[in-house]
Amino acid sequence: VAATLALSAVKQRDRLGYLLFSDSVHRIHPPRPGKAQLHRLLSDLVQYSTVTEPSGSTDPRVAIHAIEALRGRRFVIFLISDFIDHDVPDDLRFVRRRHDVSLLHIYDPIEFGDTMKADPDLLLPVFAPEGGRRAMMKPSLMKEHTLAATRSVLEQAATKYRILVHSISTSDAVGPALGAFLHRKRSLV
Repeated sequence: VAATLALSAVKQRDRLGYLLFSDSVHRIHPPRPGKAQLHRLLSDLVQYSTVTEPSGSTDPRVAIHAIEALRGRRFVIFLISDFIDHDVPDDLRFVRRRHDVSLLHIYDPIEFGDTMKADPDLLLPVFAPEGGRRAMMKPSLMKEHTLAATRSVLEQAATKYRILVHSISTSDAVGPALGAFLHRKRSLV
């Protein structure tokens, strides 16, 4: 999703900036035009996903404070996350005052017990990047964390902070899913 948004920005001759974070900022590159910035992002995304050690947590407030430190500029911000911990910070009220903010919720249907129609004795391998935990879990144990609950938290944040929220499944084609989101975003302007 991030790479597709970045490619779209470069094709539109917009400046591209990005920030990779978990419980701290791993990479930050202020907006710049051109393909070199796109290549830098793609390289950092690959390096970040294969080299970076998992941390104990993910904290979007870290990203928000880093963005706020870039004074004097206005940005279009896409906060991309699984929001699996319902980690929508109140700090969005600060960043929303100055910037155009959207939350892109990426989810895998298999993570949610309410979407599972599998054998109740089936064991699924699960991995939590935050902390590097691996386990085998029965889909029936995933019932406490539902897609509806996550979407409800995100919709409450959208209303509270007057921001756009869009959910994209890992089973959806990225292009059409982002196209629907951007069409929705344009119609609200």
